[in-house]
Amino acid sequence: MKGLFAKFIVVGLVVLASLALTSCGLSSESAGDHYQNGLKAAQQGDWDKARQEFDAAKDYQDAAKRALDAQEKAATVSTAYERASTAMNGKDWWSATKQLDIVLNLSPNYKDSIDLRSKAVQELEKVLSDATKKLDAGDLQGAANAYKAAGGYKQADQKATDLANAAGAYDKATKAIGAQDLWLAYSQLGVVLKLVPDFKGATDALTQVQQRLDGFVSDAEGKVTNGDLEAAIAAYKQAGGYKQADQKAAQLNSARAQLDQLYGQMGASAASSQWDVALNISSQILNSYPNYRDVKAKRAGYLEQLYTAASTALSQGNNREAVRLFGILVSAEKNYRDSNEKLGQAQLAARKAAPGVYPVNARINTSAFVDWIVTLTSIEILADGRLKMNLAYQNNSTQSANLRCPSGSANDPAWYIVLSTGIKSFSVDDDCHLHQGETFSVQPGGVRTGWEVYPSLDDATKPFTYVADDWGSVKDIILVR
Repeated sequence: MKGLFAKFIVVGLVVLASLALTSCGLSSESAGDHYQNGLKAAQQGDWDKARQEFDAAKDYQDAAKRALDAQEKAATVSTAYERASTAMNGKDWWSATKQLDIVLNLSPNYKDSIDLRSKAVQELEKVLSDATKKLDAGDLQGAANAYKAAGGYKQADQKATDLANAAGAYDKATKAIGAQDLWLAYSQLGVVLKLVPDFKGATDALTQVQQRLDGFVSDAEGKVTNGDLEAAIAAYKQAGGYKQADQKAAQLNSARAQLDQLYGQMGASAASSQWDVALNISSQILNSYPNYRDVKAKRAGYLEQLYTAASTALSQGNNREAVRLFGILVSAEKNYRDSNEKLGQAQLAARKAAPGVYPVNARINTSAFVDWIVTLTSIEILADGRLKMNLAYQNNSTQSANLRCPSGSANDPAWYIVLSTGIKSFSVDDDCHLHQGETFSVQPGGVRTGWEVYPSLDDATKPFTYVADDWGSVKDIILVR
């Protein structure tokens, strides 16, 4: 009995000691144990328990700092959960998802956060499905609103922005079509399809608009071909910037102003018988715009008038004029009627100067001979084709002066004509042959005439120069009456 009693007393004392410690608020766990428990709770995301354990660890290592961090995280989780609950109640699924992500990132098993997030995601998928249906139905704005409701879920916010922009562009395109502003419609529909490539409504509308724009361009090109630049410009303007139609309209407008000016110059040139100018201008216009106004008809009229004038000149013996006119005609229209044949006839006849007197009235001598004025008054083509140079010697002094014919029959080589080929042709006769050795007195202001005869010209259409000894010369003589 004695031993049993002693054991009971010992056990009782231990129990009493334990009760005494408990009653004094002391735990049997050490600070280190609490610290480890706090770490474990933090790892599990149980921040309330972690804070309690770190508080119990008191000054053990960095328990105080960890307790404060656990308290902040517990508050963050609690706040995020409350916000998520509020968002769920308001069917703001994207906000709820973001808040629950905060919760689950810090506390993976916090309350019913996993279930709530799963429900929010399901609702977001429904929103996306609804947006897709609206888009398929052609309701761009409705789809944009639906995507906007999904927030940043699967980039729904960017899709919402694109769709809203597409909806605005599609609305502008629709109004532009109604206003017949097809270029604006084309541009806006392009914006729509860039944002929403599969939008059938925009694709169909773009096809129809493009067909009409192609029609405007084709119509404008046809009008240009027909020479109706005014209508062509209007058609190009209807196409706007499509296929650079606006630039073509501007170019045509500039060309039209130039063509109108050329057209006026052409008519004025024809009216003054400047056939070469009129025909050149008509060619210039027709090369660019073959059907511009009535240029074709006017050109045909000019050719006919020119042919008539050239033929008349030929029939009247005005060979040089005939050569000039037929030359213009053949240059403008190579095979016009029998112009080539008549040009040949005129050229052949023009090489032989027609008999008659051709006035010249050109002074020969220079100022070195102040007492005499020597003038080539005219050139007479004799019946045999030879040239007779008619001269006048005027006494320009205040007293009588003499002119003397040399003795002998030799022709003076200092008197000659120079042909266009550079060949010299000497006189074959002159009036001094009839008055060899004679002297003629000329009163002040009086005139003594003389003459020289030269061989006929091979080609009277070419200019030549007459040289009269030291008296001087007359250049570029062409026999024209």
